[in-house]
Amino acid sequence: MGVPFGPPSEMHRGTIYNPGGYFERKDINDANDAYIASAGTTLADPGDPQELVRCGDKDILRAINTEWMRGARHWAIKDPRLCFTLLSWLEHGIIDRASLSLVHVRRQLEAATRSGLKDPNIPTYCDGTEVGIRTMLDRYAERAAWHVDCLSLPTFSLTYEQLIADPDQTVYALAGFLGITDKRAIRRAINVVGKKKGLFLYQLHRYLVRAPRKAWRLLRKRCQGIF
Repeated sequence: MGVPFGPPSEMHRGTIYNPGGYFERKDINDANDAYIASAGTTLADPGDPQELVRCGDKDILRAINTEWMRGARHWAIKDPRLCFTLLSWLEHGIIDRASLSLVHVRRQLEAATRSGLKDPNIPTYCDGTEVGIRTMLDRYAERAAWHVDCLSLPTFSLTYEQLIADPDQTVYALAGFLGITDKRAIRRAINVVGKKKGLFLYQLHRYLVRAPRKAWRLLRKRCQGIF
């Protein structure tokens, strides 16, 4: 819907496991990882958000470039680690609480666990077992709900299942929450909902854009070697 997630150079690309894209930034992921580690906890269980504020190294978060957020009508950041670290971003002055709204996404725990087992990254955050992944995801969901309850910020809540079952209604409701009225932008957002659509677009980009670029770079390299 036209909401920027920051400069594209730091964005994680889509993969076969998440073909629609992650909408996550490498710099923010890395900062949250380092911040959690600085407090002596792990991604499997980052701990109490208030304890992270007290024990985490705030300079790690303050080093992040947030200039792209300034002056924008809308901006967004997404990182599951924010289920634990969002309070720290607010308390350390990186994000202005007065300008913040939350989009709280929930998913059925068993379905999320099955999805986590298939993703090559998720098992590395914990012991990699089904029980370990389920326990970790349950902790993240609990802390996300804690932030919603305790911060008392404007919040739009939706479930993954609701979004997939009725993308029109859910996306239009989200657009209303954000104050977005551009129907073409809303329709574009609706049209990319669903893993099958995401997979189609991912493969299309892979073979029609990324593959020719890779072939062209390889050709140039070989030609430079010849001439």
